Amino acid sequence: MRICVIGGANVDITAPSALGWLIDNCNGPLFIDAVSVAKAPRIADAVELSRKKAFFALKSNALESQVLGSLPGADIRRRYVSAGAEGLRVEENGRLYEFPALPCIVRNVTGGGDALLAGIVHAGPGASVEESARWGLECARCAVESPDAVSNEIKNIKI
Repeated sequence: MRICVIGGANVDITAPSALGWLIDNCNGPLFIDAVSVAKAPRIADAVELSRKKAFFALKSNALESQVLGSLPGADIRRRYVSAGAEGLRVEENGRLYEFPALPCIVRNVTGGGDALLAGIVHAGPGASVEESARWGLECARCAVESPDAVSNEIKNIKI
C-alpha cells in the first residue's frame, strides 16, 4: 500500500493549488502535517481549492489546530493534535480520544512533532487510534529525550 505524507504547509505559497491538487490526486491514504502556525492556513486554502476535500489524517499542534479551526467541508478521517507535555488528542468519527504524554526527561523538543507523525504513519492507516497514538507518542518520547534533532534510538522502538 502506498501512503502519502505531506508537510502540507511547506507547499510553495505562490502555488496554493498545489496542495489541493495533491489532496485530489494522492492514490493512497494521505497524511498532512500543519508544520507551523504561520503556514497552517495554507491547508485551509488547499482544502477549499480541492474537489475531493478528503484525506486520511491531519497532524497539528494545539496552536496550529486553533488557527485551522474546523476546516468546513473537509472530510478528515483522523485529526491528531499534539499538546506537548499534555499528550495527544485524536478525533475520529466525532469521538475524541486523549492520550497522556509518556514520562520522559526532555532534552530537546526539536523534532518531537516530526517523530510523532513518523510513528503515526509507521502504524499505518489500518492501525487503531490507540495503536497509532502509542507509536506516535513513543517516537516523540524518543526524540525529545535525545540531545540531537534525530535520535538514533528511534530504530529500536518496539510496541
